[in-house]
Amino acid sequence: MSDIAKKVLSVRIPATAHTELKSYCKNKGITVSEYVGKSFADINQVKLFDNNPTLDNDIERYLVSLGGGSLAGILSYKAVYNVMQEKFPEWSEGKLTTISSLSGVATAMAVGFGLTKLMSALADE
Repeated sequence: MSDIAKKVLSVRIPATAHTELKSYCKNKGITVSEYVGKSFADINQVKLFDNNPTLDNDIERYLVSLGGGSLAGILSYKAVYNVMQEKFPEWSEGKLTTISSLSGVATAMAVGFGLTKLMSALADE
């Protein structure tokens, strides 16, 4: 990859994903930049502008975890909000939102973590 021109790529990812990525790279003895660079080194591995791109297994696991956790968190938020609103009509909007948000975040984190572990276990088979 050293013989081709290089450009800087800036990406925003969740803080937890960044921490996990740094830890993963540290364990592999490479920098995050090297890890990302190697992902794009072989143009056949990452098919840009293709309907069926292939992703690195680690990235795929994070995306599944993020998507599944987010969906579960949103559903949890809505369910808790509606039930609490019905059972405790005297509660303020702020209290309902706070409790529902905490439930949604906790659910998203638990499901996301569970999906990460599940995907890791499946990848190890």
